Amino acid sequence: NQFGGSVGGPIRKDKTFVFGSYEGFRQRLGLSDLTLVPDGNARKGLLPNSQGVPTPVPGLNTGMLPYMAFWPEPNGPNLGAGVAETFSNPKQSVREDFGTVRVDQTFSAKDSLSANYMVDDGYSLTPFQDPLFGAIIALRSQVASLQEIHIFSPNVINTFTAGFSRAGFAYDTVPLNPD
Repeated sequence: NQFGGSVGGPIRKDKTFVFGSYEGFRQRLGLSDLTLVPDGNARKGLLPNSQGVPTPVPGLNTGMLPYMAFWPEPNGPNLGAGVAETFSNPKQSVREDFGTVRVDQTFSAKDSLSANYMVDDGYSLTPFQDPLFGAIIALRSQVASLQEIHIFSPNVINTFTAGFSRAGFAYDTVPLNPD
């Protein structure tokens, strides 16, 4: 979904004008995913020997076997050598909000002021190839500016400009199912 709008107009005729706009974006998308995972025997600490017979891994610390849960259970064909396929349909979500506002003020034929503010705020959750984990990206950027123009004479004009910019970005890897 993409939506938004804008509005603008005079506040005081020939003196003060304002304009603002907003745009929003929402995406909920099911992805098609194929992942290679440990097969049922590998999850038990068994790998095929040279004849293809599942055999206990020599010297395996069985305390490591619970960590096999970090990969999804296979639901596709077994490819051999302790590897199988799993198919999944993880959800990707994106939210983006963007807005801007501008105000222009004319004090006299020789003096004017304008101010602008822009904000962009977004969040996305994207599953990794292993659909049990994903990346969260959060961003927020803001820009504000102010400009004053004064005309001293037809040959001398002064422009004063000030601005502020700030951006934040966060990237995190998270389990998609806290269990």
